[in-house]
Amino acid sequence: GLLMLLIVLALAAPIYAGDPVNMDPFKRLQPPSAEMWFGSDNLGRDVFARTIFGARISLMVGLLSAACAALVGLLIGVVAGYSRSFDNVVMRIMDGLMSIPTILLAIALISLTGPGIGILIVAIAIPETPAVARLVRSVVLGVRERPYVEAALCGGARLPEVLW
Repeated sequence: GLLMLLIVLALAAPIYAGDPVNMDPFKRLQPPSAEMWFGSDNLGRDVFARTIFGARISLMVGLLSAACAALVGLLIGVVAGYSRSFDNVVMRIMDGLMSIPTILLAIALISLTGPGIGILIVAIAIPETPAVARLVRSVVLGVRERPYVEAALCGGARLPEVLW
């Protein structure tokens, strides 16, 4: 419920939050009031408006990085779980990725490529992908031995259809 409230507030921010970049030097460092709910910063900007507009970017980065990690992890996990020769190599790579601290990987990627939302999404998605891949792989390992998979292969189904 709280997440849904935050999403609605972030999407409706232009309607009620005001301008987050509007500076008024005469309203510097004001305490919270009816006009500025969170007060103002040292440049006279409304902290509430900046917080709500910042939530839009944070939610976008979080949702897109989770979607990227889920998609890539799903693809890797399905292929690794079904192909025994591919499984060992891929899972060792995933173990290696899991051993790298997330913040260190993010700092390294951003320092190599420069700042940006796209690289931030990738930097967050890469360390999350191995967990998804391992989970999907474990499910596929159990399912690939089921009789209906063997029946589908004997019935002439191609591998992509079976994996789907």
